[in-house]
Amino acid sequence: VFKHFIIIMTMSRIERLISEGKSRKHITQERIDELEEDEDYLKEDINCVRAFLLGNFFSCFLAMLTGLISLLYIPSILEVLIITGNSSTPDTAFARYLRTLNHTYAWFHSESSLSKSLIQVRNAHIRADKSSSSKRKGQFMSQYDMVVTQWAFVGLLYTKPSNFGLKSPSKSGLEALRRLMYKVGYFLGVEDKFNLCYGSVEMTQSYSKDISEYIIKPAIEDPQSSVKSDEMTKILLKGIHIINPFVLPLAFGKCCFRALECNKKASKIRIPFFSLSNILFWIQIFVTDFLMLSNLTRHFLVPCLNYLLRFNIYLSNLLNPSINKMKARLYAK
Repeated sequence: VFKHFIIIMTMSRIERLISEGKSRKHITQERIDELEEDEDYLKEDINCVRAFLLGNFFSCFLAMLTGLISLLYIPSILEVLIITGNSSTPDTAFARYLRTLNHTYAWFHSESSLSKSLIQVRNAHIRADKSSSSKRKGQFMSQYDMVVTQWAFVGLLYTKPSNFGLKSPSKSGLEALRRLMYKVGYFLGVEDKFNLCYGSVEMTQSYSKDISEYIIKPAIEDPQSSVKSDEMTKILLKGIHIINPFVLPLAFGKCCFRALECNKKASKIRIPFFSLSNILFWIQIFVTDFLMLSNLTRHFLVPCLNYLLRFNIYLSNLLNPSINKMKARLYAK
């Protein structure tokens, strides 16, 4: 009976999101001061989520990057990115993604870094909303946009963890992540009736699955999907390739669509058989589908991948100012 109730509730939420969410503006009033009231609960959740994410950092990174690529196929979100120009070239796309990673890490670091990051993200949303709405005939950043973005960060961890090499994520970790991401969504202006993480883990899993089935997959596999979406995906992956040579647009893009189970889209990506992209594609499949899930290899491989990726992000932050200086010199010539 309880499972049946969850299914009914979740279906009504996805229907409400699609029918009402697009016409409702995200809340812009200040909510950050309410963090102080939940300080003790936040500290406990942050510690639990940090342990969960650091223990599965590589898988969480793959899931989040795949989710963010999915957003490029949502017309309203793509339009904002095009207007703001934050992802128009590989270097700007890389800088935007690095900022996103840093903000995400800040959410799970401490209460003070969470508050500071949320204020910055909220202000960035308001600026982007004002900039885009003036050029989109009064259109605005909606509840729909915010919830789909919320899904991009954590939805795949609830619905397809094994597709990213994450074997049996702990219920306690998923529950702490749900509580924390509910608060992040709330403080950034998401109404409870739309919030992805409102309710229980089971409700979040069902809601995430519905968003994937009724919003994400149809948008990606739509024959009329924007050529601009494919172009922006390639730009983003080229940007990440700047600092991580193992991320090649063809190979990584095909892996992402395969993990999303968008098989039609994945089959359209043709990779030359005798190419580095094809080698890296099959290596990633072998690692995520077998080595990271096998009890024989996962216990030593996963910590190694987690460390290497964290080191890669550290280098990205270290070298980003140098990259910007080199770019400035090139543009000055």
